[in-house]
Amino acid sequence: MMGAFTHHYWRFYGSPEIDRTTPIITEATLSTDRLRVDLVVSGLKEGHVHELYLDGVRTVAGEPLLHPVAYYTLNQIPR
Repeated sequence: MMGAFTHHYWRFYGSPEIDRTTPIITEATLSTDRLRVDLVVSGLKEGHVHELYLDGVRTVAGEPLLHPVAYYTLNQIPR
């Protein structure tokens, strides 16, 4: 599951999260070495922080990830 949001950029310190959206993962492909997953996502937004929730991901030993949420600021979508 994913989420996306941005903040007000103003002279005051801090901002609430605004323009929250839910990008959709339409495809996930596991690499042959099982170390990488390539995602195809619709609804990405430039200038937004994207959150990727990895609650169901486990190690080979069955352990959950130490940090099950990843964040990435998408400044520009490659053309």
